[in-house]
Amino acid sequence: MKRLCNFCVAVALLATAEIVVAANLITDGASFEAGLDGCSLGMIAGRLHRECASVVLEIDRTTAVHGQCSLKFVRPSECRLRYGLLYRPVALRPGQPHTLSVWMKAARAGARGGLSLFAVGGSQEGRPGFRPQMQMFSLTTESKRYELHIPKLPASAPVEGDAAKNIYWVVLHPDDGGTTVWMDAVQLEEGTAATPFAPAKTLELAVVSNRPGNQFWAGENIVPQVRLYAPGAKGPVAAGYRAVDVLGEEVATGRKELRVPADGHLEAELPGFSLARRGWVTIEVTASCDGRTEKEYLNRHFPYGLRPAFFARQLVLLTAFYPL
Repeated sequence: MKRLCNFCVAVALLATAEIVVAANLITDGASFEAGLDGCSLGMIAGRLHRECASVVLEIDRTTAVHGQCSLKFVRPSECRLRYGLLYRPVALRPGQPHTLSVWMKAARAGARGGLSLFAVGGSQEGRPGFRPQMQMFSLTTESKRYELHIPKLPASAPVEGDAAKNIYWVVLHPDDGGTTVWMDAVQLEEGTAATPFAPAKTLELAVVSNRPGNQFWAGENIVPQVRLYAPGAKGPVAAGYRAVDVLGEEVATGRKELRVPADGHLEAELPGFSLARRGWVTIEVTASCDGRTEKEYLNRHFPYGLRPAFFARQLVLLTAFYPL
């Protein structure tokens, strides 16, 4: 009888135990449900060349590991350059173990794919260099999870205003031989092993505009466009924006209430505006639903205290397409 009671207690404890899921440190674009939010095509080696126009990043709704979307990375078989998917910089604690993971598959078995975490730093003062943590894998035609384990994260460039954290870049690498590669469920976390994938946000927001390159000219109709992923949304989404010029003066505002379809995906346009004269405009877009609020920006300043001169000096290897 006593053994039976002990068994029942053990079963009860197991039934009530929670699965520990570490926080995903990639806050945007981890599962591509809101499109290419927070990531873009990057050049890993070489100089900008016209062939980059033939490299295609496509959201694929026919196959996914998490949600309904994955990223389809298509590149020509003959390339002078090496390309990758570059994420926004992340602020991490150096000296701690970290694990970067991604689900990948290829159109051809045996194609190569990989992932890396770039730290910026160097032994000589004033001459910093890249110290990438990188690993390549042999892919199959079925989706599989691949992991990069970093036992002790090396130091990198410091985050402005937070001495305990440094700046790093996550890069995913497709096959160099022209084989199409699918990527999904990207996760970066503290710890020695990957935990079950979970997005960092329950409400994902991405914003673009109707103007090429988000370059705004006097007299043009400028329309902010939002992409949302809000699975299980119970109410409408209150979306709005505030546009300010380089001096911080407000030049336009707009609001719109949106209804989220059953699949959680929504693309919509917000009310447009025009400028009296040409200028640099930053657009802050806010979306709120069921007590959750997210913000995204067009033409935002560089994050973590980085400056354009820093990018020109440090990141010439990485990308000419980096979206902020």
